[in-house]
Amino acid sequence: MTVELLNQTSFAVDRAVFWDRTGAEQLVMVLKATWVLGQDGSLVLKDEQAPVCPADEFLDEPGSSSIIQEAELGPVKPGTDIFLTGSAKATRPNTRVMDIRLKIGDLGRTARVFGPRHWGRRLGRPRISDPAPFETVPLLWENAFGGQDLSAGNEKHHSWQPDNPVGKGYRSKKSKADWLDTLLPCIENPQDLLGGPDQKPSPAGFGPVGRHWQPRVKYAGTYDDAWMDERMPFLPDDFDDRFHNAAPAGLVAPGYLQGGEMVEVTGCTLERTVQFALPALETFGLVKIKDQPTVVKLPLNTVTIDSDLMELRLLWKGAAPVHGKVNDIELVEWSCEGDLP
Repeated sequence: MTVELLNQTSFAVDRAVFWDRTGAEQLVMVLKATWVLGQDGSLVLKDEQAPVCPADEFLDEPGSSSIIQEAELGPVKPGTDIFLTGSAKATRPNTRVMDIRLKIGDLGRTARVFGPRHWGRRLGRPRISDPAPFETVPLLWENAFGGQDLSAGNEKHHSWQPDNPVGKGYRSKKSKADWLDTLLPCIENPQDLLGGPDQKPSPAGFGPVGRHWQPRVKYAGTYDDAWMDERMPFLPDDFDDRFHNAAPAGLVAPGYLQGGEMVEVTGCTLERTVQFALPALETFGLVKIKDQPTVVKLPLNTVTIDSDLMELRLLWKGAAPVHGKVNDIELVEWSCEGDLP
């Protein structure tokens, strides 16, 4: 049977069938909108809408570099993720240190950005060099504290930063690596700054957390012999839907953002601060099976602010139950209500 796809919006759409935790089929409907963000906080809908991304895209080698664009064609998230991509931008000459901040409603995160620096030595003790001036610093997990240390002769002493294995500055307890002159992170948590070569401060980032990183991986569940015998290929009984959220601490909404929340980005644009309100739109999906319609509310799953491209991207998702009826779907329709910027 041919499925009629009807997009009643100006946005990009897509859909896919996934299993829920019980093994039942559900049709996930995705709606994605892209606006150009002005320095004055204005929003203008782009003529060419960005398509829905089907799979994670990485900075470099998958699994050993950061996710720069998360998969958008996937299960529904239990709360709204908030991402900030782009760069910290110095607005004054000879800037060596500055703070950046992202705030949406009551949620937010601040990071301290440094110019290039390294470990040195003073009076025989480790000392962080003075940061060099910078113009821009990309907001990548590779520039935050973390990484791995495989320098020990015995593999059992190899280790990595569990919440950012792609960063820099990490040393294992049995490290044989020379710390002198090694590069240090450019982006840090101002409440937990690096002070010595053996310290392990909490990484500061604004992009997607890797699926095998903490704290995300702890929600993935247990894949043991019992799972293989009793559940595979379905999710384990202890799978937690919070695994689907990829935003770092402080940037996952407890529930869903509704639109209308004020957004403030500081330190990442040509102007020091940009402020705007999220578009307040209600989005819906409709699935018709044998002339029986099911209306699905599509909550706001992801907010992405790209300070380099000066874009705002919103992603809505919802799921309709279609177990045993996938081949009977006649119509899939997307629509939205509200004042469109």
